[in-house]
Amino acid sequence: MVDEIKYLYKEKGIRQIDWLDDDLLWDPARAVEMFKLMAAEIPDLEWISNNGLIASAITDEIMEWMVRSGMRAFKIGIETGNDEMLHKVKKPATKPKLRVARERFLKFPEVFVSANFIIGFPREIFGQMMDSFDFADELKWDWSSFYICQPLKGTEIFSAFQELGDERAEVESYDKTLNPGRSAARGEFGYFFDKKNPVATGRAVFDLPRDSVPSQDQLKEIWFTFNLVANFINNINFTPAGRPEKLMKWLRSIAYAYPYDASMVSALCRGYRLMGDEKNFRLSREKFIQILSDSRYWQMRTRDFPELLEYAGVSESKALRLSS
Repeated sequence: MVDEIKYLYKEKGIRQIDWLDDDLLWDPARAVEMFKLMAAEIPDLEWISNNGLIASAITDEIMEWMVRSGMRAFKIGIETGNDEMLHKVKKPATKPKLRVARERFLKFPEVFVSANFIIGFPREIFGQMMDSFDFADELKWDWSSFYICQPLKGTEIFSAFQELGDERAEVESYDKTLNPGRSAARGEFGYFFDKKNPVATGRAVFDLPRDSVPSQDQLKEIWFTFNLVANFINNINFTPAGRPEKLMKWLRSIAYAYPYDASMVSALCRGYRLMGDEKNFRLSREKFIQILSDSRYWQMRTRDFPELLEYAGVSESKALRLSS
């Protein structure tokens, strides 16, 4: 394996790789040996693991050698912060183990750590979803991605959806979208639901009954609010205890996929200002104002989350003028 990576590095000019192995650390001794060889023979290589690593498999030794071999970022599939749901989805990690992992990761603050959560499991109530949101807030990793559960045919969870009569298991209405913002035109969804079937938006989602099972439309609004609050408002890297430059590297790398997303541009504004980069702050602010002036959708979203205006240096009075 190391010889293949050396070939890519020396012959093809590859300087960063993304491990797609579902279980890269299944053999700890082999993994450490490989990372040591990479550190010695390809010292300038960088690598990431967007496919995810298993938190319980990361020991102090493995973490050290992953970093020394060039690791810059990785993801952990937590899926849920609710103990009952963790048992149901048969995840190897437990919340106590993840808290231990958090302390281990803190020893390497230069590494970008992401957590993946899923909401909308069969019959999952809102209180269980809030357990995931609260656990993400407790861990305070660099990024927390929330996705909407979708059953794939042939899997156990698809059978569970069928047994419960969940509409997502019906082929005709089957929506495979994990990320509603990526599938909607210009990333705009919600707000235009039938008034006879209202849904809570913005921070109002936090007031939903804890024992309710949210509708599909409501799930999309929960998804939006969880992601925005966790990553753009409460992100540890926007505080004195964090590293804004590390977060900004990530934001810049994904921003191209969200060209009409005012929340993304607002976050860039916030980061540039924290880093003292006034030139890029002004450029991003201009882009934010353009999106806002062209989009009734984002005008409404900023009324729910006025922090987006604050981060972009746009007053509420100016926002009102743009919407008129």
